[in-house]
Amino acid sequence: MRILIITYWKETNPGTFLQAYGVQYALRQRFKNAEIKYLNYVGAIKETDSTKNEVKGAESTTDDLSIWQKFVHVLASKKRTKLFQQSQKKNMQWDERRFSMYLRSEEESVFTEYANSFNLIVIGSDTIIESCAINGKWGIMWPSTDIKTAKVYFAASADSAVNLLKHKELYREQRKRVSDFKQIGLRDYVTMNFFKDCLNIDIRQINKQPDPTFFLPISIFSISERKTKYIPKGTGRVIFYHFDRCFKYRKPLAKLLHEKGYFLVTSEYDPNCDLSLKSLTPFEWAGLFAHCDYVLTERFHDTVFAMRYKIPVLTVDWRLRIMNDKMESKRLSILKDFDCTENHSVIRTESELPLIVEKLSTFKDGYKEKVTVKVNEMIERANYLADRLVPLLE
Repeated sequence: MRILIITYWKETNPGTFLQAYGVQYALRQRFKNAEIKYLNYVGAIKETDSTKNEVKGAESTTDDLSIWQKFVHVLASKKRTKLFQQSQKKNMQWDERRFSMYLRSEEESVFTEYANSFNLIVIGSDTIIESCAINGKWGIMWPSTDIKTAKVYFAASADSAVNLLKHKELYREQRKRVSDFKQIGLRDYVTMNFFKDCLNIDIRQINKQPDPTFFLPISIFSISERKTKYIPKGTGRVIFYHFDRCFKYRKPLAKLLHEKGYFLVTSEYDPNCDLSLKSLTPFEWAGLFAHCDYVLTERFHDTVFAMRYKIPVLTVDWRLRIMNDKMESKRLSILKDFDCTENHSVIRTESELPLIVEKLSTFKDGYKEKVTVKVNEMIERANYLADRLVPLLE
């Protein structure tokens, strides 16, 4: 029995790695003797965003690092890349044969033959279906019906679907390509609504499926005392702080938090934080959350792991161009899953920063208990949908 996983897994993003590992973890629990391979792809080329240069609101075209800080950042990035490559080699398998994410014409028949050599093709998780075709080349995440192997979407996401919504002329072909899927599991309501409203897929065929990191037990994550010894213990003031360098208010927001007595730790290189731990394995990254009291982030998987550890989280959107016209994003979607939409903010101006700081003091008693119930529901739902794959290979 052979299973092919099509998802992002090569990037040095811990959440991306762990979602990919979570897919394999779920499959291995159900198909213990199966040969499970990740698709070996050439780069994760995505559709060019025509609005990228239309910078608005809190986005900047430059970052806040000095020349020396950029040098330190590069060194940390190289070490991180090496650690991730070691984690990939230890935990994943892939064939030497590589394919473009958007198939060239000469690759199409070869990929079809390769895909048909598997018994099951699992596409997802992550934002693997945020684009469908580039320059007339269809993505492997929207496979041709010439591939007769059983295919499923596994917590796949289109992010805010802004790229897909721009190409209405492709809807008919997209619908055709998913018509023979055995199961359609989508990670968020934005993607579900796209399938229902734009592709006219019957909502009864669509399953709301939790992120695959919910399959992973917390017990497999840890970080050494050596790396966390500078994090204050028992103060209730430690914030996991994560924002991109092009967020123009990263520094002033950190300053406001420091003025309130918070200690900032990040898994990136950020000189505005008290402690930067960029050189971590994905499993160490996840273990870091156990040492934090709050999470303040722009990232989806930071939000997911805050929920897994039952830590109060504030999630911020500031790149308006990657939100759809309803101001929806994948980050807002995960908070909706936990009935915590009040934990979401959109920052456009510096005047809004004090409101973010104030929100840290608004978490009510019972938050942990509420999140615990939701986490257990997500784990139960994830396992239920994964169990439905078993009959496909009997």
